[in-house]
Amino acid sequence: MVVFLDNHARNRFLTEAGGNVEKLQNALTFLFTVRGVPVVFQGTEQNRGNMYHDLLGRIFIS
Repeated sequence: MVVFLDNHARNRFLTEAGGNVEKLQNALTFLFTVRGVPVVFQGTEQNRGNMYHDLLGRIFIS
């Protein structure tokens, strides 16, 4: 079974955690110790949140 925190189709974990890097570090520690195959998607390892969240929100609302 594959386990992951976030991906391209969902909000990034760091965004959901309010930018709290310590929560991200704890979640990644859990990810690598829980049963399953850990997957870290591109961007998570660089502490990136949703860079274009506001822009996309404006595009879809208008």
